[in-house]
Amino acid sequence: MSFVKLIGLFALPFILHFYCGIVYAQVWSEPMNITNDSYHDSSPDICIDNNGELHCVWVKRFNSSYRSIYYNKSIDQGLSWTSPIKISPHLNGVAYGPTINVDLFNNLHVIYKYDISQPYLENYYFIMFNGQNWSTPITICDEYPGAFMDEVVMDHQDRLYVFWHGFEHHPFYKYYENGIWSEVINIYTNFIPSLYLEAAVSDTTNNLHCIGYFNQQPVYLFYNFANNEWNQPYVVGIQSHYNPFEDIVIDEQGSPYLTWREQNFSASGDNATVLRKKTGDSWGELELVIESFNGLALQNIDVIFENILIVQMEENIESYDMMIYRKNPLNLWNSDLIYNYYRIEPWKVLHDNDYLYVLMLRQLDFEELLDVFITKAPLDSLTTFIKEETSSNEVVLKMDQNFPNPFIHETNIYFELNLSGNVTFKIMDFSGREFLNKDLGFKNPGKYSIHWDGYDDQKKDLSPGLYFYTIIVNGDKLTRSLIIGN
Repeated sequence: MSFVKLIGLFALPFILHFYCGIVYAQVWSEPMNITNDSYHDSSPDICIDNNGELHCVWVKRFNSSYRSIYYNKSIDQGLSWTSPIKISPHLNGVAYGPTINVDLFNNLHVIYKYDISQPYLENYYFIMFNGQNWSTPITICDEYPGAFMDEVVMDHQDRLYVFWHGFEHHPFYKYYENGIWSEVINIYTNFIPSLYLEAAVSDTTNNLHCIGYFNQQPVYLFYNFANNEWNQPYVVGIQSHYNPFEDIVIDEQGSPYLTWREQNFSASGDNATVLRKKTGDSWGELELVIESFNGLALQNIDVIFENILIVQMEENIESYDMMIYRKNPLNLWNSDLIYNYYRIEPWKVLHDNDYLYVLMLRQLDFEELLDVFITKAPLDSLTTFIKEETSSNEVVLKMDQNFPNPFIHETNIYFELNLSGNVTFKIMDFSGREFLNKDLGFKNPGKYSIHWDGYDDQKKDLSPGLYFYTIIVNGDKLTRSLIIGN
């Protein structure tokens, strides 16, 4: 081997690291460039519709005084994307901060901000896509020009909320329901100013769970849908970092998980990413995820069958790391470096039946431009789908992995009982939606098997993807994952 080739082999990892980034967790796909253009793209958002299609919006910057909102979609789980189209009709001025949500009928709802070099007159615009055409934008914040948008969230009955803070520095909102926008609502009419909302999510009963901050303290806000009332903010941490990056998610039981960057977490003065869970009316302890001297981090959280997944950006001396921190149902934490780039910013984390997706901004190689990318990893490579709940110290139930797995037409599930009891067999998807609920009757101690043909309660084939099977015996249960192949 020549000296030149030898030097090249040693130099290659450094070159890949500096210019292209390193993939340390091989389960992650090569980042897919969504926009494929030579402009500076920013502020992306993404959603998944009821058919599993991905829809993305972002800001394309043509120059300092003209920016537009663009959109495209993927029908194959992010492998390919349609040609981007401009959906903000303005011929000048600055459009920015788009959000995208999908309703039960697969209509897309996009909200963005727009002004013509007069920030104190800027307004929020709302457009819809019905599968055929984009609607004409309408303004929705005429009462508060120049306000700053905090969050947009849609509940489970298609009510769309838009939160912002005005010059009073506390949250206001409107909601869109049945084709009509509500009046402006002030959440806390008598609250001290400087309360900001950072992220919000709806549970299945349409309550809203929010995380924000007040005087640099992280707070939890709750909206009771049935009573149409907001609880008073509840302080969940000690002190948010000076530039809060907060997120919140709901698990399948309706419990919220909150994550944020805590300042001066320990006596040494380090900053830390922390986690806190609320179950019913009770709060768990403040939990340390990762502690570091670096103050910059972007938190994104998802929970899948009690597996907690936090993706965040961490700043190094000359580059950025995109990390994933994972906690499984056995309360074990581990971490992986997903990518390292000169600049990389995860903007949103979401999942379908098969993959965890990360929508991100990444600086293009050899250029100063940022562009929108997406990467994904199989759920079964990131999570542990084993859940054991027993009412005593005695092991009531043992269960093996189904075989074959993956399967197409049929599979077998083997389990063993140490005590007698009534047995129930269930099939669910990642959101906890039940497809099969079968009473197997009373069983004595012993070994048993279940032959499942892939049909639901309606005798219909389930679509290919990741599902979960649960066996319940007198309240004790075990859950594992299975995959239906193509």
